[in-house]
Amino acid sequence: MSNLPPNRHPFEVQALHLRSYPYGEADLIVVLLTREYGLMRAIARGVRKARSRMSGLISPLRCNRLQLTKGRNLHSISQAESIHAFSGLQQDYDRLMVGMGISELISRFCQEEDAMPEFYDALLSTLEVLNQSEQPRDVLLWFMLYFLENQGYYQDWLQCQTCDQVFTPLDVRFQNVLDGGLRCRACKQGPDHRILSPGQAQALISLQQAQEPARLDLPAKELNGLIWNLQTQLQHLAGQELRCFAFLHPQASLPLPAIPPSSQPI
Repeated sequence: MSNLPPNRHPFEVQALHLRSYPYGEADLIVVLLTREYGLMRAIARGVRKARSRMSGLISPLRCNRLQLTKGRNLHSISQAESIHAFSGLQQDYDRLMVGMGISELISRFCQEEDAMPEFYDALLSTLEVLNQSEQPRDVLLWFMLYFLENQGYYQDWLQCQTCDQVFTPLDVRFQNVLDGGLRCRACKQGPDHRILSPGQAQALISLQQAQEPARLDLPAKELNGLIWNLQTQLQHLAGQELRCFAFLHPQASLPLPAIPPSSQPI
């Protein structure tokens, strides 16, 4: 049951701006992740006008203290005060694309008005690290693993998901890009498995144990391969393409995976 106040009553939230899109001549519909109420949608009226006092604040990947007025279908943003601008994301292409990819994941999967304060705090910490990171894709891989676990898709990277064989550091292992699990050579079946190098396997183990994003000593091709594998799993779960991730993969060397036709939206 929602703890929001009655219609037309003001209330305050701490919110991360995930995405926005135009509405009418001067308004924006804004998708927010709030610490108090989870995912929300609100309208910022007149914010696209040059003289709007909120025009510099209502933009993706900013954290603001907002005053909202509850509406029947959409809440209205009446005031905004900046908490974190994350200016480093706006100044680097890879950081920005990673940030937008993280925003897209949240807006696709999270439920509206379902408060998750611990998840919100983890996301805020992730963006703070990303804002200064020289290796933004390391941050993305950590967050993808954290996000999958948060959504109930925990993986045991130490053993085969089918026969429970415990891997040694030198064992060949394969990742199923639809369910995310690892298989040994004997249990690998079908075309949806990708071989992992020992370095890739160790990276998954290390990041799963890390409490925050950590820098990886992994070649770019292997790092991109792990991101590609997890992206495929997430697209399979969502039943649709994650568009922002297209900008992270050079098409010539790492084409985007096709969404399996049997997948259904969740």
